[in-house]
Amino acid sequence: MGAVKRVAVIGAGPGGAITIDALAREKAFDVIRVFERREAAGGCWIGDKAPPPHLSNLSALADRTADRPVPVPETLPAKTPKQAAVPRFTETGIYPYLETNVADLPMTFSEETFPAVRSENSIALHGPETPFRHWTVVRDFVQGLVNRKGYQDFVSYNTTVELAEKVGDEWKLTLRKEGGDEDEWWVEYFDAVIVATGHYWVPYIPSIEGLDEFEKARPGSVTHSKLFRGREDYRDKRVVVVGASVSGADISVDLLKTAQLPVYSVVNGRKPNLYFGDAAFDHPHISRRATIARIEGRTVHFIDGTSVVDVDHIIFATGFTWTLPFLPSVKIRNNRVPGLYQHVVYHRDPTLMFIGAVAAGLTFKIFEWQGVLAARVLAGRAKLPPAEEQAKWEADRTALMGDDMRFCLVHPHFEEYFETLRNLAGEPENGVGRVLPKFDLEWLDVFMDGLEMRRKMWLRLNAKAREELERQLKFSTTELEVKLKGTHVSSANGFETEKVPIVTAVDAPQEPSKAPATSRLGRRIKELDIMGVLGGPKIIPDFLASDVAGFMLHVVLGTDWSKVFWARLFRAIPVSQTISENLSTFWTAFWQERWYKEDLLEERAKKWNPHLYKSPAPRLRTYREILNRQQALKNCCDAQLQNLETRDVAKNMVLQVALAFCWAWALFKDHVAIVWLLAEIENQSEGYREKIEETVPPVVRKGEGIMPVARNDRSHGCLNRIQRRIGRGQSLINRFVQLELCDIEKDDIWNETVWLQEKDGDIPADMPDEDRFLVNRVVFSAGLSWIMVSISCDFATFYLFVLLLRLRSYVAGSF
Repeated sequence: MGAVKRVAVIGAGPGGAITIDALAREKAFDVIRVFERREAAGGCWIGDKAPPPHLSNLSALADRTADRPVPVPETLPAKTPKQAAVPRFTETGIYPYLETNVADLPMTFSEETFPAVRSENSIALHGPETPFRHWTVVRDFVQGLVNRKGYQDFVSYNTTVELAEKVGDEWKLTLRKEGGDEDEWWVEYFDAVIVATGHYWVPYIPSIEGLDEFEKARPGSVTHSKLFRGREDYRDKRVVVVGASVSGADISVDLLKTAQLPVYSVVNGRKPNLYFGDAAFDHPHISRRATIARIEGRTVHFIDGTSVVDVDHIIFATGFTWTLPFLPSVKIRNNRVPGLYQHVVYHRDPTLMFIGAVAAGLTFKIFEWQGVLAARVLAGRAKLPPAEEQAKWEADRTALMGDDMRFCLVHPHFEEYFETLRNLAGEPENGVGRVLPKFDLEWLDVFMDGLEMRRKMWLRLNAKAREELERQLKFSTTELEVKLKGTHVSSANGFETEKVPIVTAVDAPQEPSKAPATSRLGRRIKELDIMGVLGGPKIIPDFLASDVAGFMLHVVLGTDWSKVFWARLFRAIPVSQTISENLSTFWTAFWQERWYKEDLLEERAKKWNPHLYKSPAPRLRTYREILNRQQALKNCCDAQLQNLETRDVAKNMVLQVALAFCWAWALFKDHVAIVWLLAEIENQSEGYREKIEETVPPVVRKGEGIMPVARNDRSHGCLNRIQRRIGRGQSLINRFVQLELCDIEKDDIWNETVWLQEKDGDIPADMPDEDRFLVNRVVFSAGLSWIMVSISCDFATFYLFVLLLRLRSYVAGSF
């Protein structure tokens, strides 16, 4: 790479703004030009004055081909009539009361910080020291970075780079500046180009049967979170929100104030946001739904067989497509920019740099580190490894993380990445250049504290709404009992309970009773009102089939059955204790030498008692929880009441019972496997690890699925159908999904001591990483097996309810 004197920066958002300062302070460049297609700096933090456009060509958004290059005039410079309405997706996702979802410190730079300006709304939600800022604070902050030290003279606004191509040793940029009635075109040449355009511009809309017809029948009824402009646009409307990440959560919660209730959120079967989780979707007025299967008219059908009728709007919070229509030499692959070293340097041509080609949590600070590295490299003051080593870094990371957006994920290795960029950039020479401080763990702590603050806010809102619903339910139930007192009900089907939103309980389980397990189980079974779901509301605590199954598993896996057997034998036949002790002594004396190793391994194995599934004893649930769980089952199987023959209902019930036993058997096998595996690891013996690797089914791939089967396995089809019925149970496996997102070499998201804390011994501190991951894999499999036992039991119960309902209707009709 020759001397670089002319540098072009594309984009004046947060990444471009800090890069301008990094370039200027190197004092090594004759020309610094910045091209921003909007009317001001700020990137995605600029508000729009015009109303958002309606989405067109949904198929192009689905296949990620919507952002196409604009034809360039043959002769330049030129002036052409104003371009026809070609969608360039320059709108931002700003609405009037938008706040940051990340704390202020991680969103600032090492030398520049946000002003302590807090909105009344944020103070009301998070207190007077709220770390979140109104969007205008961020906009003004970014614009202040550009409008200082004369940097504003570097920037050409309303200017779009339509084509960037390498001609010889120079970069040729074809530029278009929008005017009133005509566009001005010209060309400029540079030694290097820095792309800081970001990747939050072109919305991604999945392909769904009937979606085009739904939008055409009611223009504007299909939109994206980027085009959301506030809750008032959806007053008294029935809305479906698609997406389990933070935008979907914010919009779903926001719509509770104006839209028809419940708000339907398509989150089941989708991975929750790595940082924010899915607590927002546990609100009692948010109905969690499975993936959309198709749309017919205004009816949205989901893959679990349920549907929602008379839908007014569908809002997709499904992310964005990364596009570079002006850079034909770089082809986007799997929604990431290939060919980058450390997410910054295009290793095939180091005169091309990228800022912000990451998926991270400390993005603003990463912009700064990347901008300084790019400036130092172009100034000739930072030495990069050979191109071959840069390419190897990308290949190794692709093999580890995958060739998609996961490649760009910095979490959780923030410190390693920051220090790598700082070491590559080096220190300023003779005080010239921007200084990069060492990574400060406080940045990450504040970032995580901010996420926890938002999660707690959602939990508070959920709890408050749930309390209000319970208060209303108690009032309405009391009123109903008064009205029905003394009244004989003659309806064959009894009372039909009003459908209520599905809710996931977040209450902490009660402390287990000190009474013996078997007596507690017996007492709970006596309290079970299996016909309760068919009758009117009542305020009697109840519990579910999954609770009974969980308690039985708890008893089975938590009991030393050999001691129980011997204790009962000794009480029944006292002389058997003497005989047993003598035989045991003889056996030990005669066979100890031969069986020493086996006995030792078995004794070591006996002391491990991990209680893998961590299922607490059934607790008395509130009526609200029971009603919602039963309603969830009804929603999932609503069609069964009308469309299935009675014999088919019975078949489905038997099938679910059989599946429950199959998954229980898998759980027992995993329990035995973990006991022996940990014992072998502690004894440093060999052989059982290989057996575990062969017998324990691996997850499809790390982070790609939740079913413990291979994609081509014969049982995958059956299990995949079960997976679509998980429904509310999806939130229970989030910890297992996080486990599969862990880096094998540095597992600091999930700690196996959380799962194995009830055992007598401790996990060896020097356990190799491969053994640690193997333990995690077995625990993952066991935990998921328990989830499936629970779901199958509850579905079997529902089918039983249907049979009893039909039986009662038949008997009533006979008289």
